[in-house]
Amino acid sequence: MIRYVLEPTDVSAIRFGISPLSELGLGLRAIRFPDAYPLQRPWRDRIDPVLPFLDLELLHALVDDRRFVADFVNPRPASPLAVLDDELAVLRLITPRRLRHDLESVHGHVPEPFRGDHDRVVRRLVDALAAAWKLCFAPYWPRMRAVMQADILHRGRVASSSGLGAAIGGLSPHVSFDGRHLDVRLRSPLARLRPVRGEGVTLVPSMFVTRASNPVDDDLPPTVMYPARGQGAMWLVTRRTAGRRCGP
Repeated sequence: MIRYVLEPTDVSAIRFGISPLSELGLGLRAIRFPDAYPLQRPWRDRIDPVLPFLDLELLHALVDDRRFVADFVNPRPASPLAVLDDELAVLRLITPRRLRHDLESVHGHVPEPFRGDHDRVVRRLVDALAAAWKLCFAPYWPRMRAVMQADILHRGRVASSSGLGAAIGGLSPHVSFDGRHLDVRLRSPLARLRPVRGEGVTLVPSMFVTRASNPVDDDLPPTVMYPARGQGAMWLVTRRTAGRRCGP
């Protein structure tokens, strides 16, 4: 469990956001471990034909066997709806130290695809992510984004009618908030305490989170990824639409 400790000013700075790069990074887990994400199995089946065109050696190396994802592909969104090109532009500037640190935090070592000349590795990383986005995410992004935006609107209505605690407590059975402590119960048995210290807390709905998640590195800005509402309905609508006859 990680406990974020908030002062009154921190509570007022809690916000929601959507990050395309974070969704891409989290979605790599469903590409590598599809059985762990049954609600997204229809999406996984749809993208199966394009997977041989991806740099799967590198993309799989961003995720470990516990389904932890390197933090540099799981950024806190800088705005309510970040833009992928902007996030990739930031990623292109990653330092060798940050790249190595985030990979070692997940794997305990630097996987082979990330060894060698730093500039070459970063070019390969950005190219692999851009290709994965184009082939696997971009065709479905408007629908995914709509689900996540609807989730945020719902949380806002709950906060207005029942208070922020009810809105945050409803994110997931693994997230709770008592007005000062925001607890995220993770699979790890280790308990961690993280004062927010004026950095704000960003809540990020995702199609590829089943419980709740946060950055591997506690020094990164406080962020909680949680499962967006309505994921299953997204694909039901797609199937109904696909089967609808055109014309009178």
